Amino acid sequence: MIIISLALLFILSFVSLLLGRYKITPKEVLEALYCGISKSDCMLPDMVQSVIYKVRFPRIITALLVGGALSSAGAVFQGLFKNPMVSPDILGASAGAGFGAALAILLSWPFVMVQFSAFILGILAVAISYFICKIVSSGKDALLILVLAGIVI
Repeated sequence: MIIISLALLFILSFVSLLLGRYKITPKEVLEALYCGISKSDCMLPDMVQSVIYKVRFPRIITALLVGGALSSAGAVFQGLFKNPMVSPDILGASAGAGFGAALAILLSWPFVMVQFSAFILGILAVAISYFICKIVSSGKDALLILVLAGIVI
């Protein structure tokens, strides 16, 4: 199953190098990848190399990293709560991130700061839930108190 998943990952990554507003043929993609790996001179136009290496390749890497991070976070939540149907709303992460993004938008902050604010306040909401649980619970029913603190947050 892992081999099939990796093969599918490489195939879809290659296909996504072909897709976009600027048309690039599979031959051009393979030649650009070969030139990038071997560090040899390419006979491809600069526009093709620029689109592949500055637009599409970073997009693929970002998608892989974000997908991996989301799947890891989901697995951690499922393991912590022993529930395959758990969601980020349980600890207040979604509410905190939404509040952070809304606050930054209302303050007319730049797009990067909107993302940063959402991230920081999402983490802060989970931390507050955790500290409320630590203060209130004495060891027993800690998971229940953690969920309730997350709902309150």
